[in-house]
Amino acid sequence: MSIEYRHIKDEDFEEIAKLEAIAFYGRPREEDTALMRKNFQPEWTLAAFDDGKPVASVRTLPSVRLMHGTKTPFGLISPVTCYAAYRRQGHVAKLLVRSLELMKERGQPISGLYTPHDALYRRYGWERAEEKRSLSFDPGRLEFRTPAPRGKTRPATQDDWKTLDAIYRQHVDPLNGALIRVENWWRFFVLIDFESKGHLERDIVVWVDESGEDRGYMVYQNRPTGQRDSGWQQQEIFIRDFVALDAGAYRGLWQHILTHDLASNVVYESHTDDPFVDLCEDPFVVTVKRGEGPMIRIVDVEGAIASR
Repeated sequence: MSIEYRHIKDEDFEEIAKLEAIAFYGRPREEDTALMRKNFQPEWTLAAFDDGKPVASVRTLPSVRLMHGTKTPFGLISPVTCYAAYRRQGHVAKLLVRSLELMKERGQPISGLYTPHDALYRRYGWERAEEKRSLSFDPGRLEFRTPAPRGKTRPATQDDWKTLDAIYRQHVDPLNGALIRVENWWRFFVLIDFESKGHLERDIVVWVDESGEDRGYMVYQNRPTGQRDSGWQQQEIFIRDFVALDAGAYRGLWQHILTHDLASNVVYESHTDDPFVDLCEDPFVVTVKRGEGPMIRIVDVEGAIASR
């Protein structure tokens, strides 16, 4: 067996889409190929080819990460895939090593990825850099200790991504480690559910305060839980993105979620300093679990220090 390692070409996207679908979703879909071509450059993906067919791949998304107020080039790995028959043969390891070499050549001194498999990626130098919490609760049982603020929510669409980005930038500017988002990041990773059939658009609301200023937003979706109650398919709300610039926006956006009477559960991944549980009248209504923060790796020590 002779394996070739190289960047993919445009004509490889269909097979790459199939590889990623089987690795993560279990069902190849025609619409995935078109969406990948639209959002990803071929040179971002390295793959192992067996007889011209990709059998493993690593994609590195060129990103920018805020580090101590400085915009630092950042190599974000997403995803890493491999067919079952080709695992544990060193193909992914070779692709990861080559990806790191390319990051250094491209001036990306830091790399990151999201994974529940810490032990695997720790072998190659990544380490967990941030802890998150996963919160879940029944919206019908939750009450807040503070009253709902004055203001309102208004619906938004994918084409309002610049409005969302302006709010997001205000939120992350003083933070350390946040990613700077560009249009295709918003459209591909935040505002649609890539795993759903047809790549369904998520719901978006913007919080507008009394003065008419946009002060926060929430991106979320309803999805089936797989359970039934009296014949009805139970639904849960998954909150993909939540940004509030002040306490009023935070409380107002949560009030919007509590109006969803048909949902039996709400799932929200937050930072460890998120005040949500403390604002609840009964904090034991909320189930708190450990979430998955990013794993980070220094690619170029001199470059990373210079970016501080």
